[in-house]
Amino acid sequence: MGTSDEDVQETRRAVAIEVHALRAIFHPCIVRLLGSFEEHFEGNATNRGHLVLVFELVEGEHLGRYRLAPGERTALLESLLELADAIDMLHARRLLHRDIKPQNIIRTRDRLVLVDFGHVKLEGTRGKTRSAKGTNGYLPPDADSPTFAPSPTSDVWAFAVVVAQVLVALHTKIPVEAVSLDRNYLLREVERLEGTRAADALRRAWAEAPAPQVLSCGTLIRELAADTLAATDETPRSLAGGGDFDAVLQEAIRRGKAERRERALRRARPKLDPRGPDVVEWLRAQGREVIDKRPWGAVWVIGSRPEIERLNAQLESIFGLRLTPSSYGVSDRRSAGYWDPFEGS
Repeated sequence: MGTSDEDVQETRRAVAIEVHALRAIFHPCIVRLLGSFEEHFEGNATNRGHLVLVFELVEGEHLGRYRLAPGERTALLESLLELADAIDMLHARRLLHRDIKPQNIIRTRDRLVLVDFGHVKLEGTRGKTRSAKGTNGYLPPDADSPTFAPSPTSDVWAFAVVVAQVLVALHTKIPVEAVSLDRNYLLREVERLEGTRAADALRRAWAEAPAPQVLSCGTLIRELAADTLAATDETPRSLAGGGDFDAVLQEAIRRGKAERRERALRRARPKLDPRGPDVVEWLRAQGREVIDKRPWGAVWVIGSRPEIERLNAQLESIFGLRLTPSSYGVSDRRSAGYWDPFEGS
């Protein structure tokens, strides 16, 4: 069955709203959307362009490839909690990722970053929202139902599968993506390895428990992490003595973030102060479109690949730096380069 012009326009309006909402998201665990444009191809009979989204480059391997060790448990829990809060922030703004899986989570030096927003939807918008998108094994059982409507609980369901795979992988020597997606297996192994509390939290996320369903990713991690941390040698004494788990965990995360922030500032300061502002001012004086995300991100310059190369010749002679071409540049007409003050420090 064909698609009417009215449906197409409705879908285009919904996509425009979703792109606008996604560009307003600023979180270190969410890949940054830098821009979007339409690409038209010759021979397209409908003359409808294809929307191209340009995201920042996140360096690292996806979580599925990692072989984890028990000693990484505490650090991974901290990173998973940060990622969970990032997903909950998306949901607070009515954005649904709809394809959460290890392959769409990049592990960098100090955090996990959610990428690949090709299936993102704004909850409640019209268009083709009432459809199951995602990857088998990370979709709820009712995803095949014609009445299925994506919601935040769909993302929580998928995130719970990822968390279960990570917990099992911590105790085995296989990559995260090689851990079985069978829920009965995951529940049995998590309960054996991590305890009843962790398994019960997963059951609630998958609506397989009489207790109310877990409705946020952050709640899931906070519920299952108590037993997980209590099983490690790094358990804070206040936890072992029955202290407030959330308070202890949040304080540990706060200290870790503060230490990382100070180290990053110390590395970046020599580069930011002497020449940073001059670089951006000079680029803008050349009429370039510049996206300045310092001190926590890179300086992005939008332009064609030949333009980026010409700029590099000038930047090298004046400032002694070069823009790194982004792997997300999709055409010679519209591309990007970036300078990261942290690189090489």
